[in-house]
Amino acid sequence: MSQIIDAAKLTKKDFETDQDVRWCPGCGDYAILKAMHKSLADMGAKPKTERHTIAIDLRNDWPKALLDNGFDPTRPTAWIAEGLLIYLPPEAQDLLFDRIDELSAPGSRVATEHIPDISMFSDERSQRITERLKKYGHDIEMKDLIYHGERSHVTDYLAGHGWDVTAKTMREAFDTNGFEFPQDDTIGFFSDLSYVSALKR
Repeated sequence: MSQIIDAAKLTKKDFETDQDVRWCPGCGDYAILKAMHKSLADMGAKPKTERHTIAIDLRNDWPKALLDNGFDPTRPTAWIAEGLLIYLPPEAQDLLFDRIDELSAPGSRVATEHIPDISMFSDERSQRITERLKKYGHDIEMKDLIYHGERSHVTDYLAGHGWDVTAKTMREAFDTNGFEFPQDDTIGFFSDLSYVSALKR
């Protein structure tokens, strides 16, 4: 399935897809992925691997879809679940990581985040975000977007399944990378968020 690519001969067209724009109902039209491809091509970035887009809702059997489309669970894999977990019911979060764990060979990696206090999305803090969004024309109630309730602490969950886990708060991540932490109410809202990285043993 892998192939050798002569990066010097690639053009912007090599980053575009000929796939029909079909997606799970209500999930969008690949706009973010297309924008990323355009930006990479405009910067002259060259692909270093093959990418296969599998359009499937997480509520469906996505592991089977991956396997049916050539995914090799014997090779290390990089998984990204960024900005996703609060939008999943707690049991769906566990199922997501159960499936990732089952599909991951040693050496696989996971990048995600952990928000220790989900109540922040239903108290006065979320109301401040809602009011700010309304200034930009959005009619979104933060508390209605997420699933509340007790959920597994992602770092403990992954560590308990044989992953070496590290976590940095947003403030620590800013400091580590030489950035000044902004004194902005919106960013401050997420200052307890941790960026989580895990490596499967």
